[in-house]
Amino acid sequence: MLSRMTALAAWSRSLGALLALGLTASGQGTRADYERALKVRETTANKVFKQSVKAQWLPGNTNFWYRNDLAGGAREFVFVDAIKGERRLAFDHARLATALSQATGKEIKADRLPVEKLELGPDAGAMGVSAEGQWWTLNLTSYELRETNRADKAAASLRALDRPRPTRRTGEETSITFVNQTQGDVVAYWMAEDGERRRYATVKAGEHYRQHTFAGHVWLITDARGETLAVFEATEGGSEAVIDGKQNDRPRPAPRSLAPRVRGPESPDGQWRAFLKDHNVYIRNQQNGEETALSTDGQADDGRVPIRSDPDFSDARLTQPPVLALAVALVFEKSGDRAWLEHLYPKLGAYVRWDLAHRDSDGAGLVEWAIEAHANCRSGESGMDNSTRFDTATRLDATDFNSFLAHECEHLAAFADLLGKPAEAAEWRQIHQRLCRLIRERLWSDQHRFFVDYDVEHGAQSDALASAGFLPLLCGAATPEQAKHLRDALHDPTLFATALPVASIAVRDAAHYQKDMWRGPVWVNINWCIARGLERYGYADDARALDRATADEIARCCLAYGTLFEFFDDRREVEPPALLRKGKCAPEASPFHQVFHDYGWTATLFVDYAWRRR
Repeated sequence: MLSRMTALAAWSRSLGALLALGLTASGQGTRADYERALKVRETTANKVFKQSVKAQWLPGNTNFWYRNDLAGGAREFVFVDAIKGERRLAFDHARLATALSQATGKEIKADRLPVEKLELGPDAGAMGVSAEGQWWTLNLTSYELRETNRADKAAASLRALDRPRPTRRTGEETSITFVNQTQGDVVAYWMAEDGERRRYATVKAGEHYRQHTFAGHVWLITDARGETLAVFEATEGGSEAVIDGKQNDRPRPAPRSLAPRVRGPESPDGQWRAFLKDHNVYIRNQQNGEETALSTDGQADDGRVPIRSDPDFSDARLTQPPVLALAVALVFEKSGDRAWLEHLYPKLGAYVRWDLAHRDSDGAGLVEWAIEAHANCRSGESGMDNSTRFDTATRLDATDFNSFLAHECEHLAAFADLLGKPAEAAEWRQIHQRLCRLIRERLWSDQHRFFVDYDVEHGAQSDALASAGFLPLLCGAATPEQAKHLRDALHDPTLFATALPVASIAVRDAAHYQKDMWRGPVWVNINWCIARGLERYGYADDARALDRATADEIARCCLAYGTLFEFFDDRREVEPPALLRKGKCAPEASPFHQVFHDYGWTATLFVDYAWRRR
């Protein structure tokens, strides 16, 4: 936690200095710095194993396989039944190695199988295997291999890029099989990061060649005269690149017009220029004009912090949960950097004032999330996209929005005190107290003994009991008696005492329950906020128990699947890879129809959970 906060503080200080100094050249790294940075992958490669899972889903979306890269170049292939939560080796590695050695005439070791892709056969006794540039059907009983017609697998071919370009990223180890369907020899070049062509292989007409590479590496294919035939980018999991000589005949997008020249410091090698644009720091490739944002705070002049920052603020109409002052407070707690805090304080105040001015549609003093006419994302700006809270409502004084906002005001008052601004501190405390009073008056339900949303359109409280109802604990809005009722709700099996707490909706709301995002499953960020609220009211044992249960589930799933998941089943009936996301579990149809993994709230907060248990 300390390292994360210190690093974040240092990054924020650096960015603030960069903006304040107008990107002066004095902050540039030397050529030696750049050269050391280029060697980071080489220096750190092959030090950590089994750290992630690249799930390759099979038809039906209940099973997937993945490859583990092990020490010394060894590898293993694992099959996972996501419904049963079972994991096993995908096949007998030694028997497949023997079969491939006999079929190809090459010596193939069991711990270095050149398997690129797997497919389930029409019955459980067969499996499709792509290896050594060829598709095979593997009999899982006899381990006999039968070649599969390559034409049957044409759909697996990589799509050619529209033009040559340098390699921009180096992902995991993979392979690319070049299939020469032309009448002459072709030559394969790797396009290095500096744009240089590096020759690797010649592939005869009608033959194929398997090339070891890394995901993201770009390969240029030419004929014997050096004329470009195709350009491919390698992908994870291995792939085929079919060269048929027709790529140049296909329509290509028009070349991107280069942006106007920009002013700002230039990198030592002359390839990049840094500049300010739309409140963010950008770098521009001097050769092709491509621009990349290095900062994404994207705060507009009126204080808005949109849900996503685009150069044209196309999503400025939607905001996001106000937790930035909380984040700054956590960083400042460890860094103690007053200059950094003083730089951010007015920005934080401006965005809180924007929320107060633009999200109180009825003028009653509480704020409402924007609610959209989208079946699977009724309130994207709340973060609780498909919560049952938003099923029929159009305007809700929201428990989470107002609790977060009141908590921000509390932090802003503390910042103002530290910075010697007593009048502003008093104002922020007044707003905090007013929001807390209104939360108690309008959002507390005597019937449910729980905090609920208030439907502004119908002038009545909502009946939806959701995990957001615990968040008034975070900002101090609940009375001691209300806090006790909330604590009791965590232990009530008809409310939120599920196998894994805290469910996103109450158990009694069975009619709306689904294993889909905010319609039942558990979210790490909400659990973290609830635990901090319990601590505030003296329920330290309950907070520790919630922290422990949350961290244990994250760790269990990480050990099982090698990754950190976005949300978890509150009933512990379905493993994360098989949970629904926005109506379905269909990663082959859309990346949004699967539980996100590797990044997000879980990845961020697991560090904090681990730190708290040290």
